[in-house]
Amino acid sequence: MLLARLKNFFAAFGADARRWPKPGRRIWRRLAGLSCLGAERTEAEHIDRMLDLWRIEAPPDRLAQNICQQALALRQNREPPSAGPPGVVLWPFSNYWPGIATFGLALVLGCLLGWYGGAAPSSTSEDWLNMTALNTLSEDFNER
Repeated sequence: MLLARLKNFFAAFGADARRWPKPGRRIWRRLAGLSCLGAERTEAEHIDRMLDLWRIEAPPDRLAQNICQQALALRQNREPPSAGPPGVVLWPFSNYWPGIATFGLALVLGCLLGWYGGAAPSSTSEDWLNMTALNTLSEDFNER
């Protein structure tokens, strides 16, 4: 596992240990000297030398001026009309308040209806009527 990780270090950061991440640099430097990693280290050193030889020239000043001129020539978007005057802080959730208010109202009404209208008590006359009907039915079925 460590050798595979060290090979990844060679591939990502090169053979020069100064380019490697600081945590654990000393440990990896000791492991990099192992003979079984000679081919990977040699290849990484070769790639490092090739990259050191490659130089990129700075772009000409004309290019920077051309980019700035084209950027200034672009059509600028105006501020949205809902933006307030500068220096005034608006409520950041102003677009959400209708939905939040509707949800709150529905929640309150649901709680009130559940509390007062969910379990309507039956009156005593309905209880008497139901009990009488049940007694009559049981007497009818017992006679057969």
